[in-house]
Amino acid sequence: MPTLSASISASDTSEAVTANPAVAAEVRCARVAGASAIIAARAGDPLKLLVPRPRGVAALVYATTYGGGLLGGDQVALSVAVGPEARLALGTQASTKIYRARGDESPACWSLDASVAAGGLLASLPDPVCCFAGARYRQRQRIALADGASLVWLDTLTCGRSARGERWAFASVDARTSVDRAGVPLVRDGLRLEAGRGLPLRERFGDGEAIATLIVVGPLVAPLAESLLANLAATPAGGEPLVAASPLAGGAIVRIAACSPAAVTRWLRAQVAPALTPLLDHHPWDRKS
Repeated sequence: MPTLSASISASDTSEAVTANPAVAAEVRCARVAGASAIIAARAGDPLKLLVPRPRGVAALVYATTYGGGLLGGDQVALSVAVGPEARLALGTQASTKIYRARGDESPACWSLDASVAAGGLLASLPDPVCCFAGARYRQRQRIALADGASLVWLDTLTCGRSARGERWAFASVDARTSVDRAGVPLVRDGLRLEAGRGLPLRERFGDGEAIATLIVVGPLVAPLAESLLANLAATPAGGEPLVAASPLAGGAIVRIAACSPAAVTRWLRAQVAPALTPLLDHHPWDRKS
């Protein structure tokens, strides 16, 4: 099993908030006549947006890609805005596959800029990212919260196609997430994995096949953050999955490492879904293993 640790240098921190590529897709959610409603949804190739529930306690949007994944050189940029008192659940249709990069081909790039107004809730709960052998992937995600806004943010990376023997066989992953509240930095998180530097990735991770970060912050999800911190503090170290949590101002950040992606999902179903489902009127992992 891998250890649960993260570090980010000063240069990493500054890069985490640099400008993203030009927006190719947009989702806007607002409170309309007592319900959360999608008031704008547009996407550009290779991204496609599915809106199975445009109006409700929380609006529901799934992102997917033509071909089921991203090729080297693809650049997907999504802008999300959640208005005052609105709620949006943002997911993916399936895991995001990152295909092998050819030669010196540039990495597949995903960027997301999100803003959440006072009283609003964004629950971003995508399926894992799965990088094929030789893949290069760059991810930049920035979330701006107003005072009184709430966020549940999940980011999961798998080892790749383990059934084909592709365990941690990708070329590189460079992922950064920043969360600001009322213009003040709250989270700066970075992950960089690169083949050919030091111990092979497969040896570093041992039996581990998935790592995840969960950020829970804001008044609507404060009970969930408190229960996660309390439950994990009372749980003996070790076990499957391996989970650690740290408090944030008004929330918590949770790290998960597991021997399978399914173990991460089972933990989320048990520890997160019971508190989150009533807020969204939707079970994020209802039909997932």
